[in-house]
Amino acid sequence: MDILKQADLEQLMKTSSEWCVSLYMPAHKVGQEGQQDPIRLGNLIARAREDLLEYGLRRPQVQALMRPAEELLENGEDFWQHQSDGLAIFLSDGFSKTLRSPLKFEELVMVARDFHLKPLLPLLSKDGKFYILAISMNEIRLLLGTKYTIDEVKLVGVPTSMEEALWVATIQNKIE
Repeated sequence: MDILKQADLEQLMKTSSEWCVSLYMPAHKVGQEGQQDPIRLGNLIARAREDLLEYGLRRPQVQALMRPAEELLENGEDFWQHQSDGLAIFLSDGFSKTLRSPLKFEELVMVARDFHLKPLLPLLSKDGKFYILAISMNEIRLLLGTKYTIDEVKLVGVPTSMEEALWVATIQNKIE
């Protein structure tokens, strides 16, 4: 399971088949609400199965197409413990892709000849990068942020605490 990358989007856009199933749902990182996520996915899978049967697919074809999504339900706790705010699953003949998203999706089941990608579009907007300098008496940290994440930047050759910074300044003053 991945977070959306440019290569994923290109692959999803190029995939065209007689039956492409797109499932979107909100997900929860932790807590009581997260216990409802497998039930929510099960309901989406059931709706997709019904749609496929209504379109004339035979039951064995539907089962084969939906099998990767059903396996997510069978994976149990491990799969559900590593969620983000949204979950998207794309299924077609011989293809499946599961994506975690920092966006909370509305529940949606779409069956078409191409994948329904409109809910992913906000993820493609450029994130303005920004930096945060966090200074305390014991630590100096530099953080790089985007629209969705904040990660620490490893500082090399830079004092990482006030004590270290003052010691460097004291040594430089004594040398001059």
